[in-house]
This record gives sequence, C-alpha cells and structure tokens, in this order.
Amino acid sequence: SAGDGAAAMKKELVYPQEIWLRIEGTDYTSYRFTFTVRDGVCYTDGTPVTSDDFINAFYLLFTPGYDGVYDAFPADIKGATAYYYGGSDEIEGIQRVDEKTFTIDLEGKNASAEAFLAVPALRVSEAGEMKRPEGLSMQEREAYYEDALSRARNVDPARASYGQYALETLETGAKATLSANGSYWRGAPKISAVELLVVPTGDEMRAMLDGDVDIITMMGNAENVDEIWDYEKGFVNLYNWENSAVGYLGMNLRGELFSDMRVRQAIAVGLDRETILANTLERYGTLNTQMKFDEFSLNSDVLGEQYSYDVERARRLLDEAGWKLGEDGCRQKDGVRFAFTFSYATPSPVMDKAAGMIAAGLRQLGMEVTLNPVALDELIDAVEDDACDMYFMARQLPQRAAVAARMFAGDSHLNLSGYRSDMLDYFFTWLCQESDTDRQTVMLEAYFEELYRELPVIPLYQRSEVLLVSARILNCTVTAAHEITSDVYRFMLTDTLSKQW
Repeated sequence: SAGDGAAAMKKELVYPQEIWLRIEGTDYTSYRFTFTVRDGVCYTDGTPVTSDDFINAFYLLFTPGYDGVYDAFPADIKGATAYYYGGSDEIEGIQRVDEKTFTIDLEGKNASAEAFLAVPALRVSEAGEMKRPEGLSMQEREAYYEDALSRARNVDPARASYGQYALETLETGAKATLSANGSYWRGAPKISAVELLVVPTGDEMRAMLDGDVDIITMMGNAENVDEIWDYEKGFVNLYNWENSAVGYLGMNLRGELFSDMRVRQAIAVGLDRETILANTLERYGTLNTQMKFDEFSLNSDVLGEQYSYDVERARRLLDEAGWKLGEDGCRQKDGVRFAFTFSYATPSPVMDKAAGMIAAGLRQLGMEVTLNPVALDELIDAVEDDACDMYFMARQLPQRAAVAARMFAGDSHLNLSGYRSDMLDYFFTWLCQESDTDRQTVMLEAYFEELYRELPVIPLYQRSEVLLVSARILNCTVTAAHEITSDVYRFMLTDTLSKQW
C-alpha cells in the first residue's frame, strides 16, 4: 500500500470495514452524493474529523503518481479528469458545505459509485493540503506532486487514525503495537493495547497452544486441524470458512509468449489444478471456476466446464496459436522458444509444494520453465515493474465486485497485469450506468464470465480461512462476511473482567 500513507496503515492494521459517513441521495436518480461525518468521530487526540479531511483524501487520489490501495476514477466525479491532467485547478464535483458535510457530483448516473467513493479521511493538519495550488507551471506541478505524495506517505499513523486503535510502534518483520483510542465514536475499547506479532509460517498453531497469541490464522490441512480440535473445548475456538482471497497465475501479457488468449486457455486446461489443490490445501480450498462475491453468484456449472483438465485440448490450442513442438520437446514460433521463468514467493506452505507441480504440468505441454523462488517483497516489486514472465499472486477481493473488476482489467493502477479489452470495458461502462440491481447482477456476471474467457490471470484456488481464537476472548463475532477487527473495541478478556466493567 505504498503511496497511501497513514490512510493505508489505518485501513489495513486497525479496522478494515467501518462506516464513518452517512450518505444521502443514493437512489441513483440524482448525480449528487451528500456525505456527512458522523457526530463523535475524532482522531486519537480528540480532534474532530472534518469534511476537509475527506476532501483532502480525494485530492490525494487524483494526484498524478498516486499508487495506493484506492481508485476513485471509476466513480466519474465531475471535473476529476480535467484536474488530474492539469486542465483545472480544482475538482468541480467536490464541494465543501460545512465542517461536517461535503457533496460529490458525478458526470452521470453511476450505480457503482459508492464502492469507489468509500475512501478514508486524510488529516489536513498532518499531511498538509493535497490540492494543487493555482498558477503552477508544469515543472512546479511535478515537484508539487512529488512533495504531496511524500507527505502522505510519511504521515504519523498514530495522529491520522480515527478508529479503535492507533499505531504506536512498528518493528518491521517482528511486531506492531497499537493503543486504544479513548475517543472512538462507538465507545472506548475495553482492552487498552493490542500487539500484532509476526509468526513464522508453519508455527501458527504452536504459537496459539503456547499462549503467545490470542488470535491467529493458519493454513488448513487435515493434520493440524485434527490436532487443534483436541484443544477446541474450553481453550481454543476454531472457525473455518471460504475466504475472499484468490490465488492466481499472472503473466507478462505485453510479451510474445502469453499475449494470445489461446495460450492462456491452454495453460488453464493443461494444468491439473484439482490435483495441485488436493496436494497442497487438501480439503481447505476450492478450485477457482469463478471469483465469488456476496453481491452475486455466477453460473459455476458453465464456467467449471470451460477449463476442465484436458492435456490434448491444451496441446491443440497451442498448435492453433502457432506454437509448434520442436525436436527438443520445446515449443517454438517464428524462431522463439517457449521458455520463461516462473516466480513465486517463499516461504509459502502452498507454493513451496505447488510450484514444482505447476512447472511439471507446463513442461508436458512443451514449455521450458525455470522456477524462481523469491522473497514476497521482491516478488511484489518485480510484478509492479512488469519484470516477471509468469508469477503466482494471491489478492484479497474487496466486498464490492465492481471494485474487484478493476483489479484484473482496465486502466486502473490496481490492475497489475495492465490488461484491458474492448468487451470488458464495454461491460464495465454498462455496469456503472445501470441502476436496476437485478440488471446490475446480470452485467457483473457477464463481466466476470468474459474475464474468465479472456484469462488475463488464471485462477488457481480460493483458500479456506482457518481462524483460531483463544477462549479467553469474549465478544468476538466471526462470520464469512464480517472482519473480526471491526469488533476489537468490544473485546473483553475473561481473566481481567473485574477491571473492565
């Protein structure tokens, strides 16, 4: 989340899914949204959050070079594009009403706008003004953008947070300490401090059983779940559900190897993904034949049949794409060998097992694959720099399917592959213009079905979440659609109840 500064830290570490604004005018017959900051929403030092802070965040998002975790462009705010490209010194559609209220006008009807306008505030007194001053030359503008992005990245998260907890200390790779926000608008948290610990992969269950942690997720497999089940009564509460993260193969679509859709489809049918899943996640994962959201459900039977494991079909698709098998067993086209590097993050209990099986499956199709295990940070940098031939990535899908649509196709900076097509752009435009919820669902289904046909990424699996919660924690609500971090302010510890009432 580099580039999003304090807002990203707050968003990821403290409370991912909270609502601070009351929204009016959402019947889609008007192109105006009115936002009002709730009473009692304050920063950790007691200073009220204002409409200026939210407006400041939107100007950050429309600063050239911004590469954070939000994208408000698809909302189509009036005048935002003109401001971004320097044709205007302000965003016409964003207007301050008073200290608590602001309005956003759209260029036209956009039924998905709310999803893209869900942006946290960026405190003006800490980050400074993100809005570009009037009258700057082109050179001065570039300098201002660089300075504004730097200021946003370097804001003290403890002073920019207005949620349940504020970040106090951060030891990279080891521990983060958060302190309770006594001014939290839902009520002061009952537990005064929270520590986030980095636990080595594979040690999650032992950390829970040794009492080092109270809440932790772990990779599910039959052996470790059966072991933790012995402790479940009275000591550990175990929860299991399908999470919203999708694991997939990404490719350099600008290069010659993967630019043809038939090649990508050949990889999808030529990999025995079901066996790979069974040998890694066992029963704690599902084969991806779609990307699933609470908002709608695709016809999984149709999509599931689209890429059933069929090596001969995969070979035919490669032949049709012009990649012919050479005498040395490697496919070639116009003198180019189908040889590439497959990068993945390690250590990983899934990919450390799966990478070899993926490589073996690709080799039987006539592809020459070199495995490249790297540290996660190195992999992310390489993907963002478009320096990977093929790579494995897992990404958390947002609750709103329209936002997820921009993660895999289109001109958003959230789209790591850079892929876009006329058909997908058409479906997305139609989706935003459609106000009827049933017709929206149809358009979402059409979009993701087309995405799955064109395959800018190849879904591998959706992992089941295995969450362990110490029985000494009370008021922890766990459902597939509710982040437990939203409830931390309600948590109580059974061994300190006398101090908390």
